[in-house]
Formats: sequence, structure tokens, C-alpha cells
Amino acid sequence: MVDESQKLLASARKHRPAALTQLLHHFDPTVMRLSLALCGEGRLGRKSARRVMSQSLAAVHKFRDADDAQRWFLHHTVLESRHHVGRIDRNVLLAADDRTDDWFSAFVGAFRHLPIQQREAIVLHYCEYLNERYLGIAMDCSTDAAATHLTAAKNQLAALAGDQCEALLLRLAGVYRKLAEASPQVRPEIRWRVRRFVWPRRISRLLVVLVLVGIAWGLWHLRGWVMGLLK
Repeated sequence: MVDESQKLLASARKHRPAALTQLLHHFDPTVMRLSLALCGEGRLGRKSARRVMSQSLAAVHKFRDADDAQRWFLHHTVLESRHHVGRIDRNVLLAADDRTDDWFSAFVGAFRHLPIQQREAIVLHYCEYLNERYLGIAMDCSTDAAATHLTAAKNQLAALAGDQCEALLLRLAGVYRKLAEASPQVRPEIRWRVRRFVWPRRISRLLVVLVLVGIAWGLWHLRGWVMGLLK
């Protein structure tokens, strides 16, 4: 599996459409879930996710391995979501829960009222399973700062939920997974986005080749003309 991911990334770094499409399709559910959970509102979450997916195509050359790609997508989704935070009373997490009750509604409400970096720490740790080291990378802060945000968030939620806090966090993680479930079908938007990225670069390369051929042709004929003069 590691060899396959390395081959995929090697092809993606060469801007091969099939590899780029497969790469974006793989990370699309993660980016969408995280964007929706952090933004709290569907329209803003989808807008944030689209921007991250577009940015990723220009950053593919930086992905040395699958973990590197995963860290990039999480980090940039967090940063982009900070610019698209929705209204607290329009929460996709509650909409995705098929058995919402007052306890869970209050818990999600408390989660939404946390400072943004504390919300990020909760989602990344409990829903994306990042440890404190990788929390810092995703949140663009030090390991100690990430640990502080996580501890403060858990204390705030525990003050409301008490002994039920861990159970409600696990339930939150389950609802989070429903926000964007992986599909075997590649979304048409991904194919369109890859084509829009690849074709201008192919045309540019073709134009460069044509210019070089033209220069070579001109130099060849110039050489013939000079040789004729010398005779």
C-alpha cells in the first residue's frame, strides 16, 4: 500500500490528470468534513473546502509521501476555515445527527461557543485522531500551545457535561463522520478542477516546444545563409 501511494504521488507531482484526480478524490471527504465542522454552516464549509482543493493542485510538488499530503490538507483546511466561520445557530453537526436530544444539542452548542482554536483542537484530536505534536502542525502553532488549547476546550466541555463528556465527544466524532462520507464515484467537480489546472500547463509547455523548434529552425537556416556567404 505504501508503494502504491508513493507511485500515485510521483505521478501527481508530474501533473498527470488521473493521478491528480485520484489524489483529490481521496482527500475530498476529509477536507469537506473538517471544513463543515469548523465553519458550522453548509454553504461556508463547502466554499472553504473548494478553495483548499484548488490550492492543493499547486502544492502537489511538495508532497513527498502520504503523511506529508495528509498534513498539508489538514493544515490548510484549518487555516482556510478560519476565514469562513458561520453563524452559531446554523450548525451542520446537529443536522447530521439522526437522534438529536437536548443533551447533545447543548453539548454541540457549547462546542460551537468555544474559541476557534479550541474547536479546532477538539475536532482534530477526537475526530481526526491527531496527537498533540500533529495538532500543532495542523493548527499552525507550537505543540505546547496546541496542548493548551485542547486542555482548555475539554475543561470547558466537561464543566457542562461532567462524566458524560467523553461519551459525548465520541458521539460528536460519529456525527462528524457523517458530514462527508467517502464515495466510490469521483465528483464531476474534481475532474473539472483537475482539467482546468492541467490543460493551461500543457498548452504552455507545447508553446515553449514550438518556440524552441522555431528558434532551432531559424538558426539552421541562418547557418545555411552564413555558409553560403562564406563560399
